[in-house]
Amino acid sequence: MPKHLFVPLSVLILSLTATTCAWYFTESHANDHAAQRFDAETQLLAYRIKDRMSAYEQVLRGGTGLFRASSQITRDEWRNYVSSLQLDQHFPGIQGVGFSLRIRPADMAEHIRQIQAEGFPDYRVKPAGEREEYTSIIYLEPFDERNRQALGYDMFSHPTRRAAMQRARDTGAAAMSGKVELVQEITEVKQAGFLLYLPVYTTQGIPATLDSRRKTLLGYVYSPFRANDLMRGILQEGDSRVSFSIYDGKQSASNALLYDGDGDAELKLDAVSREPKFISATSIDIAGRSWMITFRSTPVFEAGFFLRSPAALLGGGCFSAHYCLLLAGCSPPLGSAL
Repeated sequence: MPKHLFVPLSVLILSLTATTCAWYFTESHANDHAAQRFDAETQLLAYRIKDRMSAYEQVLRGGTGLFRASSQITRDEWRNYVSSLQLDQHFPGIQGVGFSLRIRPADMAEHIRQIQAEGFPDYRVKPAGEREEYTSIIYLEPFDERNRQALGYDMFSHPTRRAAMQRARDTGAAAMSGKVELVQEITEVKQAGFLLYLPVYTTQGIPATLDSRRKTLLGYVYSPFRANDLMRGILQEGDSRVSFSIYDGKQSASNALLYDGDGDAELKLDAVSREPKFISATSIDIAGRSWMITFRSTPVFEAGFFLRSPAALLGGGCFSAHYCLLLAGCSPPLGSAL
């Protein structure tokens, strides 16, 4: 090797080696930092979802307290209770708070007469048909266009709803249903839904035995939820750079999808289709039912960690290498071809 090339080439080798090492460690540090941040954001999102659902359970407990305080709650009293909660301000994403009455077949005719006398002449329990036991939504506030569709609906007639109602009845605890389409879905654009139930008994407390709980059941205080509306309400609490999907159950099956963050136009952070750098999943339990949540990093999230220092180091190293070759007479000056 000519002597005049030894120093420049040695510097070149050292420069490339140092650049590669610096780039590797900087990239590794950025990746570790991003992974830790991603994990923190996913844990926060999962906590916010569970915390919000716990808050809604407390809303239902307040409703059961009304029935314990009075042998009969009127429609106006229920409306005043729900109105005092200021759902839009304090509990965004909830569709309403209602009460579903248990009805025995022998009492059906008198029940229909009473509700019709309250100003609902077309009231019927739906769907029609003979069953061993009925329930009927008699209160649901706010009583807007969507919630009016639910008046008289027998949720116990639907297997997914019935499973949650029976669990609530038998345990005395809150029970969440599986994925359903709410009767409130009256537009072409429909959302996945689910319901949360708390049982109301004719006794002051929860009866001690299973048999007595079944015999003294008065009905259910409950809330219906439209999944997209609920998640938008939760995300109002703070910006998130992580997208997530929620599945009913412990598997991420397409038919169990409750909420798709990427597909929700109002929450979609980037329209570019690409493979996220970070993906994780966790399972949470809410009122006796499991949800699987899958998390994905977004371009906005990744840009904060991977588009600055490593690229700058690599560019600087390449410039140093070019300069070394220039000293050795092996490379034309930058821009000489212009």
